[in-house]
Amino acid sequence: MDLLTVILIAVAAFVIFVLLTAYFMKSTLYMNKEASKAELMNEIEDKDNDTTKKDDGN
Repeated sequence: MDLLTVILIAVAAFVIFVLLTAYFMKSTLYMNKEASKAELMNEIEDKDNDTTKKDDGN
């Protein structure tokens, strides 16, 4: 292989690495967003249940 082929393969490998890294970072951010959204909904449901219990007790 000549030098140009080696450089092209190295550039292609680097581009693939960058694209895969960006994809996994995006998917991780999406999963974290969904997890925090679910956690927020659970907190809201817990607060609703707490106020309902207090109202029933009075």
